[in-house]
Amino acid sequence: VFIGEQAGYNAFSASNGNFIGYLAGYSASSAFESNFIGRSAGYYATSASDSNFIGYRAGENAPKAKNSNFIGVYAGSGSTNASNANFFGDSTGYGATDATHSIFIGSYAGIRALYAANSIFMGQSAGYQAPSASNSSFIGQQAGFSASFSSQSVFIGNSAGDSATRAHASQFIGVGAGLGAINSNNSNFLGHFAGYSAFTSSYSNFIGTEAGRHQTSSIYSTFIGHRAGYALTTATTQLGGYNIIIGTNITLPAQTSSSLNIGAVLFATGLYADTTTAPYSGTMGDIKPIPGRVGINVVNPQYALDV
Repeated sequence: VFIGEQAGYNAFSASNGNFIGYLAGYSASSAFESNFIGRSAGYYATSASDSNFIGYRAGENAPKAKNSNFIGVYAGSGSTNASNANFFGDSTGYGATDATHSIFIGSYAGIRALYAANSIFMGQSAGYQAPSASNSSFIGQQAGFSASFSSQSVFIGNSAGDSATRAHASQFIGVGAGLGAINSNNSNFLGHFAGYSAFTSSYSNFIGTEAGRHQTSSIYSTFIGHRAGYALTTATTQLGGYNIIIGTNITLPAQTSSSLNIGAVLFATGLYADTTTAPYSGTMGDIKPIPGRVGINVVNPQYALDV
């Protein structure tokens, strides 16, 4: 069925298909058993067999769209290599190249999410402009918004991982978890605003409401508990890296590195070990050659055991 000016024009191998609307399925070669409904729906969607294009410019210029669904205005428009994919909602997956085996649900979900194969985008603007987003999940409004280099990662919650650059192999779970966490690869953010604006936070863990919030240079650190390691935005509350803080509303002195605070009772220094050169030695970086020390009610222990 061809209804509309130039509907199905040059659509070779178009058996058992429907082309309804101006330029619907225009030059959609290999379009057998497919449906093109709406102006320019499936326009130049080559290799579009067994697929559905419903909406204004849905699947426009989406070559290699076999076994896929494009439903909504601009849904999957410009999504090259979009076989076995689903696009539901206004502009979902717009310009998402290499979107094979992926799902886009919600207005603007996955717009310009380059290299988005084998991924899930669910929620308004989820994964919006998240390049290198293969093998990842973006669930929630603006989850993973502009999260660059976000392959093999999980973003669940409103604004989870929003603007978290270099978020490869990381988990962002909770409203605002890891929002603005720059350089956050190989890390975990679990809890409401956990790791919010935690810059240079790769290889770290933020577990608990606002745990590690605003901490800069928190590489190789672990913050567990409500506001554990929470920092004001001033230099007097910023820590270094390689710290472990476990408890509620506790932190360490400013600029402290390679140290421990558990419940504001048990403290330790000399924790970080470089396993590539001195396995488990605890004598790496700024604490070398000072050995590890433990303090009970002593923030900066001076002895192996300082009580």
